[in-house]
Amino acid sequence: MTVSELKAHKDALGAHLAHNPEHRVHLILGDGAFMEKGALSMTSEDLPDNLCHLILSDPAGCVHTIGQGFLIFHKDLATVDIKDLRAVTLIKGFFLSECKNLVECNPRGLTSLSTIERSFLERCPKLKGFRTRSFISLTRLGIRAFGDCTSLETFDPTGLNALTSQIALFLQGCTALHETEKEKIRAHLAARGIEWQ
Repeated sequence: MTVSELKAHKDALGAHLAHNPEHRVHLILGDGAFMEKGALSMTSEDLPDNLCHLILSDPAGCVHTIGQGFLIFHKDLATVDIKDLRAVTLIKGFFLSECKNLVECNPRGLTSLSTIERSFLERCPKLKGFRTRSFISLTRLGIRAFGDCTSLETFDPTGLNALTSQIALFLQGCTALHETEKEKIRAHLAARGIEWQ
């Protein structure tokens, strides 16, 4: 559904999802709603109640920036699939931070992303793993990315090939991250001249 359709049927969809929490909502962005000068801004209140599984697409390439605090503190989201946000080059701070029930975030459609500002997916205590394979254009990753994701066990760094700067407090507080994963991350970043403790 489009964002305009979502806005028009938000309450009815919330009632449906209350009895069907496994249903996925595929949101097609770019029709002007929640957009300002190419930037997407969306809060938890903009989505229907009981939404656990969200898919995001922007086939027209209208979204260039994801605004500050995108869906921060969302209480129900368990999975977010970024299917196609090919025009996005910048994610501002606190993207999906403090989403206490988020188990999975698939960033597969963020192939043009070059900059992530601070606190990306910070304090998501149920997030289990993350794959960076689509981050082929990422040059800057802001402070406290994935900070305090205490259930994070696996992290695939293979997409982090274009980074050009040090990463501050990266994966800090991820107490479940296996030592073998840490070594793999450390080696991958070191090969690019980036030191990670």
